[in-house]
Amino acid sequence: MAPYLNPENIANLIAVDECSVRLETRLRKVVAKKGSKPVITSEKSYSKGVSIIGGISGTGNVIWDIIDSRANSTHFKNFLETVKLNYSQYLPNNDLIHMQLDNATYHKTGTVKNKAKELGIEFHFQPSHSPHVMAAEEIWRQLREFLRSRLFKSINWLREAITEFFLFNRVLNISITSYLT
Repeated sequence: MAPYLNPENIANLIAVDECSVRLETRLRKVVAKKGSKPVITSEKSYSKGVSIIGGISGTGNVIWDIIDSRANSTHFKNFLETVKLNYSQYLPNNDLIHMQLDNATYHKTGTVKNKAKELGIEFHFQPSHSPHVMAAEEIWRQLREFLRSRLFKSINWLREAITEFFLFNRVLNISITSYLT
């Protein structure tokens, strides 16, 4: 077992991943007055959406950032600062934060690596094509389930629903250690 996976250090570990959620049309049954045609207005462009960078710590805390475009190295550096700000208070002796990541290109840029080193965050990349070892994937499954069968008139409504999901502890029973063993 890797030293950063030692049960004594599990509080220092955070599994991080990205997800995109789009406004989209889906045909679903709705309840409407007999003989009437249900009409729901929405923004015209259905390719609009948001990206979310999020993670779950070894102690079960969830952190996230909603972005109006595709995630990139600038967004990720900002997320690293948010992680450091929110988790450093829980770490004894200002220990390193160990971050489990997938192999997204912007995780490996020089500026991101330098920012991580500056903040005391050490990256651990999971093997390619292995989402089954990423606890953060379960967050996205639960988020999509929460958003399913809901129609959002605008990006703002979608953002509000995502925020509601995270703020009101909708992320249930994810144990990061069960993904690492």
